[in-house]
Amino acid sequence: MLIEPKPYDPEPDPKSAGVGPAIASNGVAADGNGAATPDAWPAERSPIANRPGDRRPFDRRPDSRPADRRPTDHLLNAALLSAAAPGPAFLFPGQGSQYPGMVRDLTVCGPRARALVAEAEQATGHDITRLMTNADAATIANPELAQLLVFVASSVLHTELRDRGVRPTVVAGHSLGEYTALFACGSLDWTTALSLVAYRGQAMAEAAENEPGTMGAVVGLPVATVEHLCRTVAQDNGGVAVVANVNSARQVVVSGTTDEVESVLEKSRSAGALRSRRIPVGGAYHSPLMTPARDALAQRVREATLRPPRTPLVSSVTGEPITDIEAYREVLLDQVTRPVRWHTVVQLLAAAGITHYVEAGPGRVLSGLVREGTRGTRQQTALDALRGREKTAAVAGHLESA
Repeated sequence: MLIEPKPYDPEPDPKSAGVGPAIASNGVAADGNGAATPDAWPAERSPIANRPGDRRPFDRRPDSRPADRRPTDHLLNAALLSAAAPGPAFLFPGQGSQYPGMVRDLTVCGPRARALVAEAEQATGHDITRLMTNADAATIANPELAQLLVFVASSVLHTELRDRGVRPTVVAGHSLGEYTALFACGSLDWTTALSLVAYRGQAMAEAAENEPGTMGAVVGLPVATVEHLCRTVAQDNGGVAVVANVNSARQVVVSGTTDEVESVLEKSRSAGALRSRRIPVGGAYHSPLMTPARDALAQRVREATLRPPRTPLVSSVTGEPITDIEAYREVLLDQVTRPVRWHTVVQLLAAAGITHYVEAGPGRVLSGLVREGTRGTRQQTALDALRGREKTAAVAGHLESA
């Protein structure tokens, strides 16, 4: 879940257009579901930047982490994506990017794209138009509603971009956003994706109620240090404490039982973190406490019709391109309990030569994370692109020729 510090303003200051008021100086976010608030942390650039010519992502120094948690071979995986470069990457946000009045994002879309809202209302029984228009932040923070609203809004914006001739080179989604990415790349039809998202939100809300927990954000410590603190606290206290999101080299979200998360945050401050604090979320997302939600979702994911992606898709769980769609079913299930490795996704896309990123969904948090983790790249929201704001050459060409 991506959480912003205040309701997102769809009319950003022109000086920070494409970054948003909350991340104009430094994007900080966390999904999974939890987030650091973007304007809460000091402006700091990631030390791992994927600058042109920077060879560090391909360093062959030994990795002490368990084999199933090591970074992927960027040379190999980037090669799988680079053939389609240099078009834009479409990025889809997750839970937490919703904000009151988010229907305003959709006013630039045509009737075909907006028709998805009515279809979603009929399929789910929720008055999505009213929720997007009048519901307050507390109401739409409910995981069942939040996931549905973000998915529908992101799908509408993506459909409008495609209707105007904009095509991505690669797609990726932050946690929940991966379902929108599956629709965008042709692996899931929209109706199936909507059904899975609605059930996923319901299952995660129930798990959060039955297995109480919380999340916290740590800024300014290496990922390995935060992982070590989580392991130590869990072993000493007997509860749950895990890394839930790796949003950048030094922006990490932890998840677990409340006492253990509090302990990790306290120890992180002692270890020199720039910031560490609780995140106001309703559960311990992307942790073992979400296992009941994974189990509830399993049959539906395994029975869903999944097709090989027509556009390359990068998993936010593994940070790798999806090459075996059947094996990917288990990865999609693991997404509920395993960490979101967004920094790995951004590194891979940069290594593949992607320099233009379009965030198709509410908010601007992913744009800020790309800005923080790369050099020489351009970010814009789908809303800005559709309004004709801040057009880069690639999107301007697509829109003007459509």
